Amino acid sequence: MKKVRTLTPPMLADASEQLLKQVKQAGYSPDLVVGIASGGSLVVDEMVRSDPALRRADVSLHRPTTKLKRRTRTLGALVRRLPLPFRDRLRVLEDSILALAPRRRRRSAADGAGRGVVVDPGIEIGPASTILLVDDAVDSGGTLARASALVSKSVPGATIVTATLVDTRPNEDRDISVDFCWESGLLVRFPWSLDYR
Repeated sequence: MKKVRTLTPPMLADASEQLLKQVKQAGYSPDLVVGIASGGSLVVDEMVRSDPALRRADVSLHRPTTKLKRRTRTLGALVRRLPLPFRDRLRVLEDSILALAPRRRRRSAADGAGRGVVVDPGIEIGPASTILLVDDAVDSGGTLARASALVSKSVPGATIVTATLVDTRPNEDRDISVDFCWESGLLVRFPWSLDYR
């Protein structure tokens, strides 16, 4: 059974800063950091706090299960009341169900309409740019692949480097690779997770 780790806000800030350090130590100096809303955008918020010189943007994509979870606020209130071991088991169960989904279905789940890349006015990004694409967690990689395609379409010719706090299935065959991750092979409960308390 996979381990589940709960990140508090201070732990999230530290993990985000460590992830950015990994990217920079590998020789990348991103011209733009793009967060996949909403979790990746919150990670980018922490990166910008640690390095205010970073320029940022956001891309909005969500799995259908994410939208379903947001609509069920009552379920969230109930889940948060469960003891931690039960919440951990539910998280592992959700991961197992997602892992069983056929690749074809997983790929199409992330192909939903995205809102494109939202960049602050005044930021100009050219084709020789390095863009750091950030998400909070990567499971099948479908959302990350779709976001990468949207960023590539918005900035043709740019080098896109991917980073995530957590790669839940590091050995899975995917359409996209994760270049940098803070932790791999575990599940994380973030401060914005439905079951966080």
